[in-house]
Amino acid sequence: MEQNCNYTYLQRSSLDRVDVRSDFMPTGRKRKIEIFRDMSDLMPGFKRLMDTAGHEGIQQLCTQYEGLYQYAKILESIAEGIHSGKIKVPK
Repeated sequence: MEQNCNYTYLQRSSLDRVDVRSDFMPTGRKRKIEIFRDMSDLMPGFKRLMDTAGHEGIQQLCTQYEGLYQYAKILESIAEGIHSGKIKVPK
């Protein structure tokens, strides 16, 4: 993010929290749904980051921050599972 100083303190804070926590995600042992559950407290910050950075901004940040990319992929996978019906959610 040092390359683009236009990010606000809240954006930077959200990015740092997601990236750092994602770096500690165990690989292979936990299922995506468990990681999603364990990191659910980060969703409001991630949403705020998506809303303010926009699609292009998130794409750029994901190339710079591996943890952010991994978290985004997990959220995308969960959303696809809900949409397809593979993941059942209470109504």
